[in-house]
Amino acid sequence: MAHPLIDAIGELARPAQTARELGFRMPAEWEPQSCVWLTQPHCETTWPGCLDQAIGQWEKLVTLLRKRVEVKTTQDLNLETDDSWIRDYGPIFVVNDEGGIACHDFIFNCWGGKYAPWEHDDVVPQHVARELDVPVWVHDLVLEGGSIEVNGVGTVMTTEQCLLHPNRNAHLSREEIESVLHSALGTRHVIWLPGGIDGDDTDGHIDD
Repeated sequence: MAHPLIDAIGELARPAQTARELGFRMPAEWEPQSCVWLTQPHCETTWPGCLDQAIGQWEKLVTLLRKRVEVKTTQDLNLETDDSWIRDYGPIFVVNDEGGIACHDFIFNCWGGKYAPWEHDDVVPQHVARELDVPVWVHDLVLEGGSIEVNGVGTVMTTEQCLLHPNRNAHLSREEIESVLHSALGTRHVIWLPGGIDGDDTDGHIDD
């Protein structure tokens, strides 16, 4: 499965070396953050009969967040999106010891092809990389942000139910997936949990 590319892909810095080789790592969620990226709810299918309420609650969240951290939205960039779940389809940021920042763009197929369309969401990280003028690695691996958690010092947690699901990366072995994770996130060790909550549409995201 090849990752789609935006028309401006030639403008993006796409390093030949891996993020790990260049000294980048994914920080843990409890480390200091300079910015939070969000997408406003707008899909009637996701919010049947309550879209206005969802937007109101989202706006309150943004107001509270902005008291503590910068908030940027896909709407600020006039980006077309299919839905609001930017934690899963947005850029996965990595940092280095010199204060540098870069990001990863993994394939997003809407949790195994469940809720079309997702073509706009799938390339959001490339647009964000262009806006921030940061390097980006574009991967031919299906991975959502909510399917991984890191401690920032070498360990990544995920679930077999999600990353090994045939609707994600059926052509890759566990070892091949681990290799991509380590190269991208700067990790050395994977903790595989069996799965997540029964009935969860994400097929067992670790952030359950």
